[in-house]
Amino acid sequence: MFTLSLDKNIFVVAALSVAVVGCDEPLEQAHVGTPIDDDITFRTVIDNGIELNGPLMNGMRMNGMRMNGMRMNGMRMNGMRMNTSELDNFAITAGSLITALLDSIQRSGADLQGAEYDFDYEVVPGSYENKKLRIVSVVQSSTDTDIYFNDVRYQVDAATWDYLCRDGASNPTEAIALNFAWDDSTGSRLEYPDAFTWACRGAALAKAVEWGYAPWRSAGATSLKDAHQAAVRMIRADYCGTGATHTVNGNPIDVSDKWSIQEPGTVWPVEAKWGPNGAVCLNTPRRQSWARATVIAECVAAGKGVLPYCTNDNPSEFGGLLMTQANPL
Repeated sequence: MFTLSLDKNIFVVAALSVAVVGCDEPLEQAHVGTPIDDDITFRTVIDNGIELNGPLMNGMRMNGMRMNGMRMNGMRMNGMRMNTSELDNFAITAGSLITALLDSIQRSGADLQGAEYDFDYEVVPGSYENKKLRIVSVVQSSTDTDIYFNDVRYQVDAATWDYLCRDGASNPTEAIALNFAWDDSTGSRLEYPDAFTWACRGAALAKAVEWGYAPWRSAGATSLKDAHQAAVRMIRADYCGTGATHTVNGNPIDVSDKWSIQEPGTVWPVEAKWGPNGAVCLNTPRRQSWARATVIAECVAAGKGVLPYCTNDNPSEFGGLLMTQANPL
């Protein structure tokens, strides 16, 4: 993901590609004019990871952004445009689809390929350098018609553009547009009404979306915003809800939830159950590097108290939304 903010603790995040095992879903109709991404998104047993929103801009984090008119996680936009035409009414609709007015006509998806906007990059505190971002292409997910993958690049110099999102192996990857912002240090969602984040695929913010917990969706009458936040905690093994991770990239976990969006695919032991503020119960952590007693001591020190043991295979126990099963490694 990519979050732009005036607050130094809020940042743009990137994500890696999802690696999972399970059954693919059928191809669905694309948004008119926007190509379909035919990458397979699998289900059930999935790799977790430590990144909230991953590496970006060759390791730099973009803080202290400014924007004219609309705030994107604190970023001030200095005129979004295509060629010489200004774009107005920038918004995220239909899930993660970006829309804007061009010459008084609403454009979205692939219609916005080539759109650019300026921002000020904070090189060091109090010192800014002007940069540009460009939406190079927009592709609709083949499995989830409300998810759009954006190839976003930033201007390095007058002649060079580089990928905004890269995975842990430095391979270019796409971003999903999300409303709201996330705090870099705590991993918590910040509900600024006009905030915007580029969530890079493979890191927790985008993984949680692709695993079925898109924050704009509902399960019955229940918004999945808290399920998305719970999934961000779960993916990073942030048991205490403080932003501290207790895992490594690629550690397999079996994910399920109270709505059966994901269902168990293994007989692995229950590791934990999850809410938006972290684990609500904990058995044996997925990594042997962190003993349960060590994690409990961290949670107590953070004021969360002692996490109880999970006693059954119902994700809703202790008010949980999600559940993980894992063979400790």
